[in-house]
Amino acid sequence: MMEAPLDGDAGGLAPFTRLVLDLRGVRFVIDRETVVNLPESILLCLFPNGLLLADTGESGENGSGDDEQVYLVDFDSQCLEYVLGFFRQAQEYFYGNDNVPGVFGGFAIPPHMLEFGMDGSAGMFGGLVHPFQLPLFHKQAVIVLREELEYFAIPPPFLRRTAAEPLPEGNAPPSASPEYVQLKELCGDALLARRQVFSALQRSVNKENNVAEQHLIDMLCMSGFHPDDRWGYRAREPNRCCITSTALVLLKTGITHAGELPGQASAATPQRPLGVQRDPATAEAMATTPVDQLGEWLEDGQGGVVRVNQQQLTTAQKLLLFWRKPARKCWWDGVDVVVPAGKLGLSEKEKRQSGTALPTSDVLATMAPDERAALQHGTGRLVRVWARRVWTLEVSLI
Repeated sequence: MMEAPLDGDAGGLAPFTRLVLDLRGVRFVIDRETVVNLPESILLCLFPNGLLLADTGESGENGSGDDEQVYLVDFDSQCLEYVLGFFRQAQEYFYGNDNVPGVFGGFAIPPHMLEFGMDGSAGMFGGLVHPFQLPLFHKQAVIVLREELEYFAIPPPFLRRTAAEPLPEGNAPPSASPEYVQLKELCGDALLARRQVFSALQRSVNKENNVAEQHLIDMLCMSGFHPDDRWGYRAREPNRCCITSTALVLLKTGITHAGELPGQASAATPQRPLGVQRDPATAEAMATTPVDQLGEWLEDGQGGVVRVNQQQLTTAQKLLLFWRKPARKCWWDGVDVVVPAGKLGLSEKEKRQSGTALPTSDVLATMAPDERAALQHGTGRLVRVWARRVWTLEVSLI
């Protein structure tokens, strides 16, 4: 149900329960319920002006498909596949599927009971008599982190005279020269290779000693991220100097369900999903909670028991403030990237004039290994880039 097929078969979905999307030329058939349950930040990207569903009418109910409406969406189909795939795996991991059970052994709570305990300001469980009223006990929580990076390349001295074409006749603005267009493409490739989630924000913390930004990094790393995580999805937007990145991780709630307790976990349990690129050793270590950190035993109000780490649960409750309420952070970041000198179309004289001086060790530490190697071998050139980064943070409950 979570992921609809691409092109062709409609996956057995009735016409009045599905949407047909055109994602930049890719036909995508998806269940309407799946669309509604997507994170708000993803929905805003898919339908920035809202979505007005057409009346299916008799033809839609009869399944003729003659009047099937296709919605044009300016969104990458691979990103949507990545999000749907992670949410499907998270759902199977927590609730199980038709063949194997998940780690959660309880039953669903009526929606009207979810209105209690969202404040989290009173008592151990937000003033609740029964902790199972807290959504974190019976819902799978996912942290959704997105970044939109717009970059502006500053032409180096050896390219500034050719950054624009000769002035045209009249008042029309000049066009960028082919050399400068190529420079922007190379800068985009260099930024695309820098996949670490927190490197830019940590650089801002080190530069300005911003306590609030450091607190944001610490809170996210306590809640499921790792300082060395890399974006799960990262791609350039077509015809724009923009890079979009997305990272998804399960919220670390401090609640250990029966299917996750040592000695009770089943080998048939669906695999725990991971929506970031992480070193295997680190991923294995973070997937298992040490016994001394599991916390106290607690009845879940449904005939079972769980173990709860109160400190971790308090941190997770703070992140519930971002449930259906995405928060944004925007900042400017000046960074030096390395582009291949051979692709800039430089003459031998211009190559000598551009130089290959190595930057400071702090700047080298922020570069990808390929960039450092290019500088050290004299095959790369430093280019200053200004980037406007917009982070969107949200918590979604499945």
